[in-house]
Amino acid sequence: LVMLGLDAGAPRRWWVEGDTPRSSEARGPRVAVTLLYEAEGKTIEVPANDWVLNKKTGETLRGNVWIFTGSTTMEVEGKTVYLADLNGTVLSLVNFGDDLLSRETALTNENDEETWGVNTKAVPPVGTKVTVRLTPVGDAATTKPDEP
Repeated sequence: LVMLGLDAGAPRRWWVEGDTPRSSEARGPRVAVTLLYEAEGKTIEVPANDWVLNKKTGETLRGNVWIFTGSTTMEVEGKTVYLADLNGTVLSLVNFGDDLLSRETALTNENDEETWGVNTKAVPPVGTKVTVRLTPVGDAATTKPDEP
């Protein structure tokens, strides 16, 4: 994404000032996530949100826009690494604080009540090779917050 000219924003952050908990929203350029795979000799292309299901409502995730937050870095054995690589928070539905791409939501891994699950009707069989396409989108592409 940096090579495409995007400047990473920042993941959601938490801290305490005195006795008051504070937080900042995730910020960064908007990115659409598309998934491509082969089925019956044809390339199938779907927005990533189609593979995510709200387990409480049975509806798919609204909007296909994530925020390029850029994760955070850490020194590990003398090398600078992205925490998203270490922790697997590359494409997040809730905020962990080290996400590479995050949704526009106040939900975190502490308060999401395990709302999101897999839309098994939309996902191809296990073992299917999937290409993830990340496409920068303009300001016109907005999402509604992903609150359950």
